[in-house]
Amino acid sequence: MLTGRQTSAGRTMGAGRATGTGLPALIWLAIFLLLPVAALVAGHVDVGDISRVLARQSTWRIAWFSLWQAVASVLVTFAMALPLTWFVGRHSFRGRRVVRAIASVGFLLPSVVVAAGFIALLPNHLHVSLATMVVAHAYFNLAVVLRVVAPRLETFDTRLVAAAHSLGAGPLRTFATVSWPAMRSAVVSAAAVVFIYCFTSYAVVRTLGGVTRNTLESDIAVRAYAIGDIGGAVVLSLVQVVVIAMVVLLGRTLARDAATTSRRTTLTLSPVAGLRAILGVVIVVGALMLVIAPLAALATSSLRVGDTWSLAGWRSLIDHSIAVATPSIGNSLITSGRTAVFAAIVALILAAGLSRAVVRLGSHGRWLDAVSMAPLVVSPVTLGLGLVVTFDSGWYDWRGTWWFVAVVHSVIGLPLAVRVLVPAWRNIAPGLQDAAAVLGAAPRRRFVDIDLRLLRPALIAAAGLVAAVSLGEFGAASMLSRSETETMPVTIARLLGRTGDLVRTQAFVLATVLVVACIAPPTATSASALIDSLVASGRTAVFAAIVALVLAAGLSRTVVRLGSRGRWLDAVSMVPLVVSPVTLGLGLIVTFDSGWYDWRGAWWFVAVVHSVIGLPLAVRVLVPAWRNIAPGLHDAAAVLGAAPRRRFVDIDLRLLRPALIAAAGLVAAVSLGEFGAASMLSRSGAETMPVTIARLLGRTGDLVRTQAFVLATVLVAACITALLLVESGARNHTQPRDNTHA
Repeated sequence: MLTGRQTSAGRTMGAGRATGTGLPALIWLAIFLLLPVAALVAGHVDVGDISRVLARQSTWRIAWFSLWQAVASVLVTFAMALPLTWFVGRHSFRGRRVVRAIASVGFLLPSVVVAAGFIALLPNHLHVSLATMVVAHAYFNLAVVLRVVAPRLETFDTRLVAAAHSLGAGPLRTFATVSWPAMRSAVVSAAAVVFIYCFTSYAVVRTLGGVTRNTLESDIAVRAYAIGDIGGAVVLSLVQVVVIAMVVLLGRTLARDAATTSRRTTLTLSPVAGLRAILGVVIVVGALMLVIAPLAALATSSLRVGDTWSLAGWRSLIDHSIAVATPSIGNSLITSGRTAVFAAIVALILAAGLSRAVVRLGSHGRWLDAVSMAPLVVSPVTLGLGLVVTFDSGWYDWRGTWWFVAVVHSVIGLPLAVRVLVPAWRNIAPGLQDAAAVLGAAPRRRFVDIDLRLLRPALIAAAGLVAAVSLGEFGAASMLSRSETETMPVTIARLLGRTGDLVRTQAFVLATVLVVACIAPPTATSASALIDSLVASGRTAVFAAIVALVLAAGLSRTVVRLGSRGRWLDAVSMVPLVVSPVTLGLGLIVTFDSGWYDWRGAWWFVAVVHSVIGLPLAVRVLVPAWRNIAPGLHDAAAVLGAAPRRRFVDIDLRLLRPALIAAAGLVAAVSLGEFGAASMLSRSGAETMPVTIARLLGRTGDLVRTQAFVLATVLVAACITALLLVESGARNHTQPRDNTHA
């Protein structure tokens, strides 16, 4: 019989082990998120800089524009998304899952690809306009509203509305007292996320807003690079962080209050018939046309030079004699690919451990969950700036390496991976581990056979999500990439900023390639400059996914094991969300800039950055998976003589496998599309696809622009593939399981 002291000691040891799994993610966030931000504040800003920047009217004008354009984007996003969200959330029809997946494509696409798609779709006089910029933001965030609000609609009991009507309540009173309290949590959460994305938007503002429309994010980049005003850029970064933190806190408060008044039930969705069927067809067709139109225009424009149909843009990818973009587009593809892979791997590993820690710690792990969301508070540009000024000398000068961008992308993608993995961990029955332990399964065996197996769908989903984010990230990549290590989004933006039909066609080609890359895995061939960029992006995404997965697995496990005491770990895992990729890339550039730690030209440095960006995403995916593993399985296996390693493999790893795959895919997706950090850390010969695309878009000539569109299409294809992996992992993970015989 155990005494109270023994029980307390056992709980303390379990909490310690749970925290330990999240420790790698916390260290990763501390190095590549907290350190760059601290370096920005402590070493590059003083009272004089603060008073100088805040005293200017231009600063407040830019801040006001950033706020109201974000609010306008939120309103337009909800106006576009709510009809489809209502129909998908309240009705059952054939192809419902396919419609939801296609409607979510825009969110996985790199922001620079979305901008290129609208440029290809709209007439010239609308290429640079406020309306186009706001609509592009809505296009990008349509999936956020669909994914957050639709699940709440699925569980909303419409009988409550009928009861209110029977009691004499009018439509407005029924909505205010019944419908809105039940839906407020989801709506507020979605609105907060959309606001943050629009408020920190960089690629869309830079490409579609024009030189006269600057947000805080774009002005940070201008001050840091064009003017050299690091102190002013840091002050603006701090202002941006304060605004984002206020929005996050307000959103969490409103969502928490609403959650206490709402009731979730499992209901049968209404079938579609009669007038609702006609209305549903109109809504679905209209939404799908809205999603597909920019992509179709992008692919078509990549086959035209001016008013003439031509394959010159595509030929320029492999024929260097007619290419007008340097370095080669292939280098950009390779850099984007390897960056996305590296970021996905790193973020997945980190998110797996962090999400497990969040789940195991229970209510004590809320701080870990909050920390894992930290990368969302810091914009990619701010993060890139912090990395540039931090890692700028000595052996840690990694600003020119491709893997540094991947590290940033892993940090950016970590919150997404954590959000995916936490529910997966929670769905693992605690008794499975105990039963396996009683049967003699070692910890490693239990991890592989229980945790990893059950987490596999979530891991795939998380990895695909992070890879998609990495492929399309522009802010940090634009600050960290170099000409030889540009990601495709950076190259596309650069080409779109130049004049000439051929340059624009090349940008469309790169964007088309980027679209394809988001649908299908990158392939490699040394003879093609296009494939060089794909390979670079692919290896970066793989490396980032592996690193993030390893770190997230330990961090999420610690969060889960610590229970309520692991909240701080969960919060720390979110730190990469606080720093923008551009700020992170800038910090890495100024930190790792000399000596043996000058890794700025190494492709793996970008992947490391992507793993940091993707770590929160991986943790979010893995924490629920860890929580779903029954603690009794390990005890049962231990009683039967199973070694710790055997229990880990047979129980934890097996049950976590779906979540690990999802988290890895999420981090890889983030790495593939990340632009901000990759653009600052990449070098020629190791450019990721987003950097190459942005670089091509910034040059003149039809051929250069066509190349950019090709790369963008490939990136879109890769992102779609990552989305399918995430969907598959989520579907397998959420399927009911009978653990009776475990």
